[in-house]
Amino acid sequence: MKKQNVFLLIAIVSIMIWYRQPLVDFVGTISDQQAVSAYLQSYGSLGPIVLFSLRVAQFLVAFIHGYSPMD
Repeated sequence: MKKQNVFLLIAIVSIMIWYRQPLVDFVGTISDQQAVSAYLQSYGSLGPIVLFSLRVAQFLVAFIHGYSPMD
């Protein structure tokens, strides 16, 4: 089990290093309200559906916890 955790950690860190610049660009984009608004407006009438999908994804990512008292 411990080897799997180490492998997973190495894989995640490697992916983050490989995609560092795109991640920085993405965070810069989502922190700019006007850029997000323009992105959603580019979907036209599907914009509210895209916004809803992003909100659901935001909830699911925030729901992942890092501590479990049962471990």
